[in-house]
Formats: sequence, structure tokens, C-alpha cells
Amino acid sequence: MRRLTWIKARNAAPQYIRAMHRLPLTVFSLIAPTLAGVGVVIGLVGGLTGGMGLVLSAGAGAVVALPVSWAVARALSGPPKTGEDP
Repeated sequence: MRRLTWIKARNAAPQYIRAMHRLPLTVFSLIAPTLAGVGVVIGLVGGLTGGMGLVLSAGAGAVVALPVSWAVARALSGPPKTGEDP
């Protein structure tokens, strides 16, 4: 009986972790194309006309979206609970 309780407690953690990763991934799916488009516009305004330059600027925008989406998801999830790191 004790082992079943441990298995239930152990299996509860991955569901919580999966739920915590869902919000940043959803936010990333909205922010990444937006910042990639901003990167392309900045590249065009800067005078890049070649395909590789525009692809690199779009990639740079998508890379910048990683920490931005993490920060937005953290802000949307609310204040940290007591006892957790801020």
C-alpha cells in the first residue's frame, strides 16, 4: 500500500511540469512569428535585400522571442507562491 502512494505522488509531478511548460510554449507560438517579422522589417529598413540576410534577421527575431515568451508567461502565471523563488 505504501508503494502505491509513492507511485501516485511520483506520477503527479510530471503532469504539473507539463502544465507549466504549456503556457510558455503557447506564448512562444504567438511571440516568435511576431518578432521574426519585426526582424525582417528591421533588415529591410537596414538595406538587406538578399535572402540569407532576411532569413538570419528572422532567425534572430525568433531567438529573441525565447526569453521574451518566458518572461511574459511568468508574468501571466501570477505571483510566485509562498516558499518558491521569485
